[in-house]
Amino acid sequence: MAIKHKNNLAVSEQFYSIQGEGRHVGRPSVFLRLKGCNLRCGDSQSKLHTQPSTWICDTIDVWTKGESISFESLLTTWIANGWFDKLHSQDAALIITGGEPLLHNLDLNHFFDWLAEHYPDFHPIIELETNGTLFPEGTFNDCCTVFNVSPKLSNSGMANDFRLNMDILDRFNQDPRTQFKLVVTSKDDVLEFQQNIQHPLRIPPAKISLMPGADSRDELQNISIKVVDWCKEYGYHFSPRLHVDLWNQLTGV
Repeated sequence: MAIKHKNNLAVSEQFYSIQGEGRHVGRPSVFLRLKGCNLRCGDSQSKLHTQPSTWICDTIDVWTKGESISFESLLTTWIANGWFDKLHSQDAALIITGGEPLLHNLDLNHFFDWLAEHYPDFHPIIELETNGTLFPEGTFNDCCTVFNVSPKLSNSGMANDFRLNMDILDRFNQDPRTQFKLVVTSKDDVLEFQQNIQHPLRIPPAKISLMPGADSRDELQNISIKVVDWCKEYGYHFSPRLHVDLWNQLTGV
């Protein structure tokens, strides 16, 4: 007997905006944020938090909540809002984010299988945003256009055993779709990344972006120039947080 899979996703929020981070900053995008994460960056109340942190996840209040939404309802929302047409016929991207969306890898496989069956001509640009502790498998992997991988450093407050999986990061590094995006607040963060991740895995500088560890417009302005200087020194790209610069601490915009 064939196994019947549930046709829904645990969704925290979905909205249409622009990509605010990484190499494709400014691109019109539909964001599909899935519920839950296997890390608690900057959350001093979490048992996973083992050392002081210099930043806190700016979407933690969003991805800790959510509801189960059917595939049919998702597409009804996309079509009603005009998002489906933008993903289908324009340069807009579908951003699968979290939390950690790969906690839902199996459900994502079912979703994209369902899409292929019901909308066979629908092939959007798909960006996965992940912390690099899990690797996409199956149909979802095949559908992805870009992997935005953000391994967490000690500035997240997480112990190495929770936040780093070198085998998984190496698999991402070997995939040409991968871009690495690091949240940094000091030059020590950059040196830590180089010593513990970049050099052991031989990640080319051209695949690396540095992003300021700031969740408000004032903090962003204070640190961005320093981050640009580190990018210039080591040959990395600079990633702004355009959504923070435009909307400050609002989410879902």
